[in-house]
Amino acid sequence: MSRLCGVLTVALVAACSKPPPPPAPVPVPVQPAPPPLLSPPFTVTTLNLGKTVYTDNNVTVPTDSFGRKDTVFLSVVSDGVDPAVVLRARWYGPMGILMQESSQTVASAGPKATAFHLDNHSGLAAGKYSVEVFVNDRPAGTKQFEVFAKPPVK
Repeated sequence: MSRLCGVLTVALVAACSKPPPPPAPVPVPVQPAPPPLLSPPFTVTTLNLGKTVYTDNNVTVPTDSFGRKDTVFLSVVSDGVDPAVVLRARWYGPMGILMQESSQTVASAGPKATAFHLDNHSGLAAGKYSVEVFVNDRPAGTKQFEVFAKPPVK
């Protein structure tokens, strides 16, 4: 009987015990998040001179020849992203003397044009001129142009 009790005890214990837990699920590999898209940095792509500009600040007809009474426009064409970049234009006269300097702070989220112009209330002297452009006080380019006493023959 004691043998029967031992067998019954083992059977009861086996019947009352919990089944073993199921195996842990195999973890699904997690893909790493893609790197964030980097915005291209602000750069000056082109400097254009002209006598007039469109409403988007691009020159209507690029030229490097002007008459004494013409207004000289500079279109600084840029690309890239910057919430506050300072563009500066320095205009130099025929003898290399600084005539005018102006700056604009612009926010850029892609391609755009920013216009500057050379004041010439009393007319410009004939000769060779230049304009230097700076981005946050770093040189970004120079454009040469000429003012003629009489418009050049085309």
